[in-house]
Amino acid sequence: MFEGSIALDTEEDHKLKPTSFGAGSTPEEDMERLSSIIERLNDRFGTEFTDTNRLSYEQVKEDIVNNEDLAQKAKVNTKDNFKFSYEEAFLDIVIDRMSQNENFFMKMMEDSDFKATVMNAMFDEIYHEMTGE
Repeated sequence: MFEGSIALDTEEDHKLKPTSFGAGSTPEEDMERLSSIIERLNDRFGTEFTDTNRLSYEQVKEDIVNNEDLAQKAKVNTKDNFKFSYEEAFLDIVIDRMSQNENFFMKMMEDSDFKATVMNAMFDEIYHEMTGE
């Protein structure tokens, strides 16, 4: 059973950054592209990743795209020169994302109130998606 409350900070002006640049693509195109990438990784490295691993890929990509320092370097450098900055930042971002996900899951395993809050927050949405009600 959930006890407690969660309050939003309404004092500050919070603006969301876009997650990507350009014309964009449809969710179906993104799914096909990512499925193709996962298939190539599995073929090349003998892994058994599935489309559910797409989230990890997307999280890392979004973190990179939203990195303002890296975005600035992309704007002022050639693609070849930018690659040096990208490669340097890539591993740091992967490690940060891994740590963020681990912290979230460890918190859920160690704190029953946190776990209950997450479970309750998802319940209605999951039920609706599974039943259409």
